[in-house]
Amino acid sequence: MSGRSYKARLDDLLTPLGFTQEGQDWSRVRDGMRETVNLQVSNIAGSTINLLLVDLESARLAHEITSASGEFYMERNERVGHLIDGYDHWWRRDPNGPAELTEAVRVYGLPFFDQARSLEDQAERWFGRRSKPRWHERSMIALAITLYRMGEYDEALAALDIPPPKSATPAWIARVDLVRAWLTSHPIAK
Repeated sequence: MSGRSYKARLDDLLTPLGFTQEGQDWSRVRDGMRETVNLQVSNIAGSTINLLLVDLESARLAHEITSASGEFYMERNERVGHLIDGYDHWWRRDPNGPAELTEAVRVYGLPFFDQARSLEDQAERWFGRRSKPRWHERSMIALAITLYRMGEYDEALAALDIPPPKSATPAWIARVDLVRAWLTSHPIAK
């Protein structure tokens, strides 16, 4: 089926729920979070859905801190197929594809947006608050910013104190250092 058929079906589902369409994206802002359903189309693979969830205040803070070092995206994304059964799914040249893909968004995608709405859940489920610390610059920065917003200042600083591996790029090391410097200059009063 054509990309338009997928778009029309998705529009029928998402517009009444407050999403607005721009290109291949349907987005809405709810409770300080931007929720986006992205229709990805490939001439070879077919069509699939990417789901993006952004805590707007955390994203604003991350941008404020790291803007001098280039773009930094603080979002959670997932493919709808991974939510279905842990595998990537693409719908291709199937007359039922638009209906099936839209149903997958309804059953699996929309509930994704209700996960990890609180800062505590974001720290635990998205950024590995209780997992063994390891150098992963995006997760470290996101966890530090989230912990800072939670009022966990010492833990936020500790999230950045993981020694980088030899493979870490100077740009990412500098970005982590920027966040550490910002946190140090913006302590939370106890």
